[in-house]
Amino acid sequence: VAYYAVLCLYPEWGGDFQMYCAGIARLYRNLSNPAHEAMSVPGDQSTFYTPYLVAIALLGKILDVTPFRALQAAGVFNVVLFAFGVCFLFSRVSIHRRWWLAAACFIFTTLCLRWFHWGWSSETSLTNFQYIQPYPSTFAWALAFIAFGLLDTLWKRWRWVDASILSVTVSALLMSHALTGTWVAGIVGLPQRVTAP
Repeated sequence: VAYYAVLCLYPEWGGDFQMYCAGIARLYRNLSNPAHEAMSVPGDQSTFYTPYLVAIALLGKILDVTPFRALQAAGVFNVVLFAFGVCFLFSRVSIHRRWWLAAACFIFTTLCLRWFHWGWSSETSLTNFQYIQPYPSTFAWALAFIAFGLLDTLWKRWRWVDASILSVTVSALLMSHALTGTWVAGIVGLPQRVTAP
């Protein structure tokens, strides 16, 4: 985890990174009505202006940093949140007392299971994860693990507070990265062992 957080400080990002950087730059100019990040058209035709990107732009503007630096900070945050999400999930579902071992093995397996670099933004392989730390998909993966941990908590004992947090988490997922959000919402929405009181 620390390795990928350090890579955020010395990045060699490509892919969609330039589009996210341009989107944040446009949000810096006009947060309420930004122009499209790549063309001379209104920003309402852009798919990049998600609450995730707006939050990064808002934080970057408050801290008075460049869009690049704002994405670096988001990358470090996402890596830490990713590790937290996995730890949260395994603290709930692991049958072993040392749940952190299961979480560490899961992260290791997730990173090393696939070796090829496919260039997909939600691919969490060893070679690809270094390029996607600031992406909404990494943020969404972290929220997915948190949602699954909350779901396990609800399976064990129904509480409105946990159900509300799960709803907010899945909503944030759907608004930040629709691809990840849809499969998580599908899994969370499947008939469960829990019935509301």
